[in-house]
Amino acid sequence: MMLELAQGIDFNEVLRMFTNGSLEELKKVMEELGADVTAMAEQAIRRAQATGELVSDLDVGITAAYLLSLPNPHLLFRLRQLGKKDPVKAVVKLALRGIRAEDFQKDA
Repeated sequence: MMLELAQGIDFNEVLRMFTNGSLEELKKVMEELGADVTAMAEQAIRRAQATGELVSDLDVGITAAYLLSLPNPHLLFRLRQLGKKDPVKAVVKLALRGIRAEDFQKDA
C-alpha cells in the first residue's frame, strides 16, 4: 500500500515546495526530536544500570546511539529475506547479550 502511495507522488514537486526557511525549521524540529528520543534511551539505560540489569561500565551515550541504530531498515529487510520472523527482536536480543549483567543473561 505504501509503495502504491509513493508511486503517485512527484517528489520533485514536493522538493520545490520547500523553502530554505521551512527546511531549516524541519531540521530544527527533527534535531529536537532526536535529542528527546536519545535522552529517553539514555534514561532507560541508566535505570537498567541502577537495577543491575545492565553492566555498570557502559558509556551511556554510545550505548543509546547503538541501540537506537538497531532498527536499521536495510538490516531488517535483509534479515526478513533470510526468513527471520522477528528481526528487530533478534537484533536487540543479540545486542543485549553483550551488555546485560550476567544474572540477567538467561532472559536475553
